[in-house]
Amino acid sequence: MPTPTDVTVERAEDGDVLVRVKVSFRRNSGKTSILVPEEGGADYGSPLARTFAKAMSWRAALERGDYPSAKDMAAACDRDPSQFRHLLNLAFLSPRIVEAVLTGRGLPPGGLSLNRLLRIRSLVWSEQEREAGIRPDLADAGA
Repeated sequence: MPTPTDVTVERAEDGDVLVRVKVSFRRNSGKTSILVPEEGGADYGSPLARTFAKAMSWRAALERGDYPSAKDMAAACDRDPSQFRHLLNLAFLSPRIVEAVLTGRGLPPGGLSLNRLLRIRSLVWSEQEREAGIRPDLADAGA
């Protein structure tokens, strides 16, 4: 498992959440790969982790005002607006859920699927964690 210094979750005074993940990048034949620490069982390059990263970058672009609306950004990204808004919801999930997905700690038996995460409707982090089945005893270890 990654050590606590490999993944950190910080909450700023303004309410923003910053998830830091220690990674290295390797370029091979024009393709960039994300490398994680040797002892890590986490998969930061997994499709779910990449989807989280995409959603968080979309949220940041919208908050910066790069696009006037989610609909305009969806069009610029050549995405269906409904699908775009659905995926954008991932950027509002609890930091403990994000950390659990990235590190593998605190996940429910069988893990978490994108479909299960997209069904979470609450904006309250503790309710999201309950709906996702995050085990608080293990999820707290890295927070």
